[in-house]
Amino acid sequence: NACNWPEQIKISRDELIFPSFTRKDVVIKTWQNAERQIPDYEDKYRYHYYAYLGNVQLTDGDKTKWDSKAECEAFLDKLFAEV
Repeated sequence: NACNWPEQIKISRDELIFPSFTRKDVVIKTWQNAERQIPDYEDKYRYHYYAYLGNVQLTDGDKTKWDSKAECEAFLDKLFAEV
């Protein structure tokens, strides 16, 4: 055992339990795009938006960030409409 634990803990259940999430559980986060420090760069393009469900980042295929909050919300609306 790589962790040198004296024993392993095992949990078993009779049936599989899948988490049930709603659109309200998703948090949209944003950080300033540090590599673009041009003073006259429009504010609406200075941020990227990311969608998180707990500590898991949601993606649309290879796309992990959106240029506007509206684009990110449209992705989430589509995602939860499919469920």
